[in-house]
Amino acid sequence: MRQSLFHFSALPQSQGHLENEGTYFVKIGKITINWTTVFRTTLLILLFGAVVYFYKYFDMDIIKAYIEQNPRRSRILSFVVFFLASFTFIPTSPLTVFLSITHDPQTAIGLYSLGNIAAAVVQYFIGTNLKDLGKLEQNEGKLPRFLQNLPISSPLFLLVGRIIPGGTRGLSVVCGFYHIRFLTFFWTTTLMFLLSSAFQVFGGIELLKIL
Repeated sequence: MRQSLFHFSALPQSQGHLENEGTYFVKIGKITINWTTVFRTTLLILLFGAVVYFYKYFDMDIIKAYIEQNPRRSRILSFVVFFLASFTFIPTSPLTVFLSITHDPQTAIGLYSLGNIAAAVVQYFIGTNLKDLGKLEQNEGKLPRFLQNLPISSPLFLLVGRIIPGGTRGLSVVCGFYHIRFLTFFWTTTLMFLLSSAFQVFGGIELLKIL
């Protein structure tokens, strides 16, 4: 029987072919390609392209107008905006408050939290594939003193770390790099984004009443 040119395999770690179990290879003739690496790289490229496009053409007024004209699609759009904005430094507080007015506070809190939590999980898994954090480790001395004395796996560190400058975005990557237990990372991340969104929504509503 004629042998196929393409051959897929998941080589076991015990054979010394893999650094991580569950990595898949595809053989094309005599060439072996790490299919898992190709897949991850493709996803990162697509994500990077989407974030760059979003950052370049982002316009809050256009998004607000679209939400008003298309209420049925507003939830999907808002989720995407919160997700992509989490990879940039674009503030989304105006959108959070706007959603609390056009929809309701619960919807605004839910969409903000879901979008940012989803982005944090992606950033966590990006961190697990990094080999070096570069200057991030050199900035450890710039943290508040009481945080410097806490292990990064401490829930208190993970909670408070979200409110310091850069913590909202950088902490997820750091947690992935140090392979912090995912359950601990997830519940602390979820709690802080829920609290943050509630503060933005109800604080924004009260501010609008004063104005």
